[in-house]
Amino acid sequence: MSEWKIITEFAVKGARSLTEADLNIRISPGDGPAPGFFTVDIYPEIDARYPSRHLGTWQFPFDDIADCDNLVLSVDTDGVRLACAGAERTPCNVINGKLREDGSYVVYLVLMKAGNYEKMYETSYHRLLSFSGKELAPEEHWPGIMRRSPQTWQQEYWMMTVLADAIREFADRLPPGALVLDYGGGDAPYYPLFAGKDLTYTNADIYEGQFVDIVSEDDTPLPMDDESCDAVLLSHILEHTRHPYKVVDDVHRLLKKGGRMLAGIPFAWENHTRPYDYWRLGLDGLHNLFAEFRNVEIRNDSNSAQALIMLKNGLTYRSVKNKLIRNALIRWGNFRYKTTAARCKDRELTCNWIVTAQK
Repeated sequence: MSEWKIITEFAVKGARSLTEADLNIRISPGDGPAPGFFTVDIYPEIDARYPSRHLGTWQFPFDDIADCDNLVLSVDTDGVRLACAGAERTPCNVINGKLREDGSYVVYLVLMKAGNYEKMYETSYHRLLSFSGKELAPEEHWPGIMRRSPQTWQQEYWMMTVLADAIREFADRLPPGALVLDYGGGDAPYYPLFAGKDLTYTNADIYEGQFVDIVSEDDTPLPMDDESCDAVLLSHILEHTRHPYKVVDDVHRLLKKGGRMLAGIPFAWENHTRPYDYWRLGLDGLHNLFAEFRNVEIRNDSNSAQALIMLKNGLTYRSVKNKLIRNALIRWGNFRYKTTAARCKDRELTCNWIVTAQK
């Protein structure tokens, strides 16, 4: 049984795709009744969880676009336009928010049922918008800012901070001209840490994407030559793969002699299905997984008390509905992480492993 889908087709990938106004999309029909509406919702990337920070919603009757093989979606500071064969389609509903700040925005494309507005399918992409008229550098507003520069109200603030610092150090130590592979990088949140250096950055994933350079099937070797990479980044990807040993073996194949890799791997952390969450690896498992590498260093990002605080932050985020109270409780937890919890000597529990190794 197939579902209705929105297929995005990017004329260009990477940084240029953030500023290209037009996007070609196709709607793949599924079983069952057709959607009632095609909806475009736009939120600022840094605060996309909160509907109060909203650029706008544009809703189009699906009957108006049902016969279109190729739709052209334009998103800019004037709003949203949808055209088919050069003719614009008129939205049946427009809700404009008040936000008008320069930066990166998430554009959600949604197929909705008529009547109850239930979502049938949703996908998203990113767009850089300048309301001030200034030219914005993509690297400064790149998606994933809450991974590179976490906020104190984030439940995983310290885990993301420690990992981002490790990746910065990893990037700074790479030799000029190095080829860096972000294995399973998705929307490439750590790309800006490598940009601006004399490096070649390549992002690989199992999905077509706005920032994906190489697409391969799940757990199969990437279509790249042996010993073609100077460095490989594995950021929170191994827990999502069915066969992590195959992925690590492929990383070993791709690295040049003396090449380095860095991996961030969760241990005591919540289930996070994107689309699946298969594994949690202990210290012995990691040594076994990276046995073919040399100079393997494995460190935890927290002691046991700090790990428990981050897990409690997650429970707070999921259970406390009031945003102000929730953020205050999480900030208090993150303050305790840095102060009283930092004195704990027990390191048997960690939220995240950081692994570096060399071929």
